[in-house]
Amino acid sequence: MTISSVKTGEDSYDVLLSNPILPPQRALFAGGSTDAGASRTNTIDYVTITSAGNSTTFGTLTKVNMRTGAFGSLTRGVWAGGGYFTGPYENNVDYVTFASLGNATSFGTLSSARWGLAGSGSATRGLVAGGYTGSSSNAIDYFTIATTGNSTSFGQLTVAGHMTQSCSSPTRAVWGSRDASGSENGTMDYVTISTTGNATSFGTMTASSSGSGASSNTRGIFQTASAGNAALQYITIATTGNSTNFGSSTTSSTNLKGAASNSITGLWAGNSSQSNVIEQVTIATTGNATSFGTLATGRNSITGCSGSHGGIDSSVLVDVHAASANTEYSQGIGVFGQGWTGSGNSNVIDYVDISSLGNAVSWGTLTAAGSDGGAAGGQTRGLIGAGYGQAAAVDYITFATAGNASSFGSTSVNRGGEGPRATANTIRALFAGGSGNSNVIDYFTLATLGNAVDFGDLTVGRTNPGCLASPTRAVFVGNGNVIDYVTIASTGNAVDFGDTAVGGNGFSEGSATSNSTRGIYSIGNNPAGSGTVNILEYITIATTGNATDFGDLTVARIGTGSAGSKVRALWAAASGTNTGNTIDYVTIATTGNAIDFGDLTRSHVDVQGMSNSHGGV
Repeated sequence: MTISSVKTGEDSYDVLLSNPILPPQRALFAGGSTDAGASRTNTIDYVTITSAGNSTTFGTLTKVNMRTGAFGSLTRGVWAGGGYFTGPYENNVDYVTFASLGNATSFGTLSSARWGLAGSGSATRGLVAGGYTGSSSNAIDYFTIATTGNSTSFGQLTVAGHMTQSCSSPTRAVWGSRDASGSENGTMDYVTISTTGNATSFGTMTASSSGSGASSNTRGIFQTASAGNAALQYITIATTGNSTNFGSSTTSSTNLKGAASNSITGLWAGNSSQSNVIEQVTIATTGNATSFGTLATGRNSITGCSGSHGGIDSSVLVDVHAASANTEYSQGIGVFGQGWTGSGNSNVIDYVDISSLGNAVSWGTLTAAGSDGGAAGGQTRGLIGAGYGQAAAVDYITFATAGNASSFGSTSVNRGGEGPRATANTIRALFAGGSGNSNVIDYFTLATLGNAVDFGDLTVGRTNPGCLASPTRAVFVGNGNVIDYVTIASTGNAVDFGDTAVGGNGFSEGSATSNSTRGIYSIGNNPAGSGTVNILEYITIATTGNATDFGDLTVARIGTGSAGSKVRALWAAASGTNTGNTIDYVTIATTGNAIDFGDLTRSHVDVQGMSNSHGGV
């Protein structure tokens, strides 16, 4: 998807929901009980809302917990409070970053420890209401999701209640709850999220409450629960009034489910019988729920959240995706594969969320171990291979789904060891150079599995060039101070671009990446007399001319892999001539020295990197 294809209005949100690089399409389900008593768990599972299937482990909460209140922003999921009916009650608040698998971190505390509350909110503010502290509560607390810290009082519900459920639009949060006696009276309240103050009556549910809620920007759906009752009800959030029948759950008991949604699909997981069922509905229609998949472990009192629910304004998503230098949507996923461990080639694939800082997470494995090959990413697929131990074979991954690589095809020539390096735009991936100072340039069509086709020749042979791209040009640098380029949409021989700033033999065993206007590469070895160096240089891709000094890596390194976004450039692995796991980054639009980003899961050299958000896409 190109930014120019994003339309305004309701359908723009649908376009974004189908874009596989958006991390908030994850729904997370956390905590719960694995029996009918108080055997709590701290497990966090996730599913991709746009693709039906079974859950995968995300991480753990800081404590075993159940019946929390949860909410999500574009980037974070937050769980607050929890406990068991007879205690103890919790006031701790945890959060995770949707884009990065891992354990939760402490966010702060609630105003009072309580169980059976419900969370709601917008892209910036999270609210939790109701709960049980030994008696039912009418408290509403709020948090600013982008920060950390303790809750602030928002106001009060019209009726003290617990076992609450919630939904939201970008402006309103709505709760339905039991009253103080525990009676399932179906009272619904609402507040305006951006203000503070007491709630106002919204209406009543046509069936009793104690379920859980999901929503689009306009419609909220509540699962209700009492003996034999499996009703789904809906409300129009911008109005007030009583709920209307939507359909039925797939299970006879809807009690103690967890809910999450994007603006198209509502999901519910678990139930009071420790079910592992995940079910779904299309929010804009009416009808019975259908199967989505299963949890790894059945449980009750689970709590769900997502970063694409009804409280996230579709116009905010479009604006965030379209501009923005400071959002994860313009920054995407960086993937690093292959590498030499010091004793053998590696088949490990790691990935990072380029917009955040932190250590890499395992993605999967290659079909064959290798090192020193090439890797290039388009919008949906990434190609990697043709290194030591892989001959001419090239694998692919799909950026939307972590997992093992599959065979894509072969390069036109087996370079025999140090393979070609690679870059891509949205349509083609180009593999260039290779062992023995090969001058061959191949290209693959990313949308179609198959072998590479000859593109043309480099101006000089290069064993391990750095490769980068804009949507129209691919640039090659290394094994000498000459920089070449080609027009990706055509075929033919490369043309001289300019020279590296470092003289002599220039760049060797460095790596390169770019945004759409500026390319940055590491020099690696400089056989002109200074050996392994930490130098970074940059070029302006649309023009031709010599490179300029950018800054320095944190240490002198060769055999790195590079991945970039429209905002950041990353270099991973290798320290000097030895294996390493360090990831550095710079901000592409500026100049200056690199900063530590985090670590790979392993120590390697001759790693290859790629992303779904660099300058070529």
